[in-house]
Amino acid sequence: MPISRDQFESLGDYSDLEQLHVYGDLLRLYSLEVHTTIDEAASLFRDIRSLDGIILTVYVSYVMGRLGFYSQLLASEDFPERQYTTEFKDSDWLENLVLFEHEEVYQDEWEMYFENERNEKIKVIFVTLLLSDKDPISGEYDEAAHLVNLFDESCSNCVVVHPRLSRKAKQTFMKTKNRMKQKTGEDIVLSTGQFVSKFIPDETKRKTVEANWEVLREKILGMLQKEWQILVYSIHDEQLSDIRTRLRKARQKYELGVEFEDSVKDAGISCEGLLQILHSIYPKKIDKRMDFNELLCDLKEIIIEEFGEDIYQDLNLIRVWRNNVLHPPVTKPDANIALKILSKAELFHELFHKKIKSVHVPQARSRK
Repeated sequence: MPISRDQFESLGDYSDLEQLHVYGDLLRLYSLEVHTTIDEAASLFRDIRSLDGIILTVYVSYVMGRLGFYSQLLASEDFPERQYTTEFKDSDWLENLVLFEHEEVYQDEWEMYFENERNEKIKVIFVTLLLSDKDPISGEYDEAAHLVNLFDESCSNCVVVHPRLSRKAKQTFMKTKNRMKQKTGEDIVLSTGQFVSKFIPDETKRKTVEANWEVLREKILGMLQKEWQILVYSIHDEQLSDIRTRLRKARQKYELGVEFEDSVKDAGISCEGLLQILHSIYPKKIDKRMDFNELLCDLKEIIIEEFGEDIYQDLNLIRVWRNNVLHPPVTKPDANIALKILSKAELFHELFHKKIKSVHVPQARSRK
């Protein structure tokens, strides 16, 4: 099937797609440099591509669930244990991600049916590429004609377009959207933002749903980082480099014997940066302004489980002394305190990297 010029020219273009309300920074993973084997890079790309489709499907299912519409497939007899997405908690979404995965990684369109307790049914068509069919009236190839052929006349229909497509091929997206309005009398070809606004018009409720989705999405991305440690190094490369430099300078300042305050400060800032990265792998709440103490509280169980109670206490001591040298009334550390803080920070840095390297255990996904 032919595709429009702007779609063809933007194939594989994932630039300038950061901080999306559905995807966050997931799509920039396509452009990250990773240092690994060709086979492993290919496997990682397939996992990212698969997760790309899962995120869009789960997002729509999440929004529909908040409106009382469950996934018809998961609640059908095809599954031994019927599951109703209207009742899903975050842990349920995470445990059942594989159920939202396509059998084919490269897929231009797929569909899901949603139903509520009143037996109202909605078919959602997911589109990553707007294909064309010949319009029976005009005889011209038309993206809207193709979409109409996918409709189910027994229920309501809705088309959700991938954000890369709606942003990179705006001309085709808007043309198709307007043609579908003419054909159906309804606005049913939607970007992800238009989709949530259409189905949840109340701004307050919509903001709550979006905030909760952001937490779930970051947990999903955290799972990917746990599975692929090379992503941790690629995503946080600049921050990790800065942390290494700070710790090295902190050691140099201590060795000079005259800049103990700066040595303690740099050690504390470095540990706070490592905790920020750790939190991206094990997120509980989403707040980019979380300080050292909030990160420690949020990650306490993880730190104790993965590194030990002593390391948690070390980090808390580092936090206390970083505050002592940063906030009035300033308490100046002596050589012994500076050495303790620096050594504890260097130990956590070493253990952090050892831990990250150990989480790389990618496994083949299988559909239940």
